[in-house]
Amino acid sequence: MIRPLFFSLVAVGFSFLPTLHAQSSAPETTFIPLFKTVEYKFSGPLPSSEFFFQIPEDVALEPGSVMTLRFRASQLLMVDVSTATFEVNGSPLKSLRLPGTPEDASGDVFVVEVENLKTGWNKVRVTCLMQTSPVPCRDVDNPACWFILEKGTGLTLSYRRLKRFPELGRFPETLAEEQLLWQHELVEGFPPDKIR
Repeated sequence: MIRPLFFSLVAVGFSFLPTLHAQSSAPETTFIPLFKTVEYKFSGPLPSSEFFFQIPEDVALEPGSVMTLRFRASQLLMVDVSTATFEVNGSPLKSLRLPGTPEDASGDVFVVEVENLKTGWNKVRVTCLMQTSPVPCRDVDNPACWFILEKGTGLTLSYRRLKRFPELGRFPETLAEEQLLWQHELVEGFPPDKIR
């Protein structure tokens, strides 16, 4: 229940939510890849990258969304020192111990549940610490420092599609209403039959 501490306008707005959820569809899942290439490579001792993906505003997020991390790394990296850390929207998700499985293997796979997703734009940040010797090497061209995210890395999103308000039912077509494209004709006294 919504407590009466909220302003009346907020309470009125939230009163529509049960109706929207009641009219929503059955839960669905979809896979959102983290990148479009076959693989994404990190090189050097301290590489990092940010990835962005968008969740539509007309869905309700359901429990059970997971991030699949497929990777392989140089076998020359120091175990328990080299790591790859993942964050989703600024919150820690998972730290991987590198190098993982041998280079000739298919790579490691981790499936991690994600809870802090939101509709709109989401950000995944990957930060690596790769070290091949007890004394850190700051050589960005060190060929022994590499970490690769493989194809299949991404988010399996669990969601429920919501019914749109009638006013948005024709979106995005309504974005280009012809009346809005003919502003020069919408003058006082202009014959109504000329308005397209």
